[in-house]
Amino acid sequence: MKIYPFAKYSFLSTLRNLRRTLFSIIGILIAISLIAGEGISIDSSVAQMIEKELDKIPYEFYGSANQYLNSSAIANLKSTIKAQPNVIATSVVLVAEVGVGNYSASDSAQIYAMAYGIDDTYIEKQSKFSIEGKIVVGNGSATLSDGLAGLLNLSVGRQITITLNNFTKVLNVSGIVKVNAIGTGSERPSAGKPGQIYSSPVIYLGINDAFELAPHILEPKFEIYIWADRSKIVSPGDIDATNFNLKRMERNLNNAIGDYGVSITYNPTITAVITGVQMMLLFVRFLLIGLSLPVIILGIYLGTLGSELNYAERRREIG
Repeated sequence: MKIYPFAKYSFLSTLRNLRRTLFSIIGILIAISLIAGEGISIDSSVAQMIEKELDKIPYEFYGSANQYLNSSAIANLKSTIKAQPNVIATSVVLVAEVGVGNYSASDSAQIYAMAYGIDDTYIEKQSKFSIEGKIVVGNGSATLSDGLAGLLNLSVGRQITITLNNFTKVLNVSGIVKVNAIGTGSERPSAGKPGQIYSSPVIYLGINDAFELAPHILEPKFEIYIWADRSKIVSPGDIDATNFNLKRMERNLNNAIGDYGVSITYNPTITAVITGVQMMLLFVRFLLIGLSLPVIILGIYLGTLGSELNYAERRREIG
């Protein structure tokens, strides 16, 4: 079959019937651009929305120790974790429920609060835990949640007592922060101020000050937070690849630190966010296609009209 005569005829026919050609081109372009444009727009929105939601997740991996960790063990544990691929930072936190009171008020009632013995990494990442304000700890100082400060009528510069069994420690209040979502218990009403609610009582200590409490804690709890390079393990458009990467990194971490009695698991919120956003935008994709159907039909009509004009011209030439 000789292609040249047909190509020549098609080219000359196109030049002779510019209106028909224009209708055909416009119809095809409208249909293609609408469908392709919606796909590109949705895919771009998926990536942006997933990144925005992932930024709200405080950490990629979390774990806890089922045995006591001294300062040397914690240092070795953190060093081992940081040596693993794709790990950016890690923090080990000592958590315990303690009794606290206002040191200056002899009639101050003792209440219970959650004590967090934290390191520098935790302070650097505090905004990830929905903590507003500046945490200042170390050298015998502590930072209180606004709820705890309100309950004990304490302010910066005053002193707070921590009581644990027969052990008592006095710390200077160096800061007060607002804890929006720490998961340390239900909110409690303000003493003497009906209707006013404070957030859960929390006291932050330097990890070294917290170690003084550890021997007096019946069951000390150590929490481990790990931050990873999300660009290496999270694929916003591929939930299966993300699951595979998270589980593989979780397995590698547990293999590396198993001797410390620590169990690590990835944050399931990561995959939940990706799945949720993808499902929502899939619905949006179908909705946009439905709304654009009239224009798509117009594009098909214009394309068909151009073809009909072409057929009519061809029939006249043959006749």
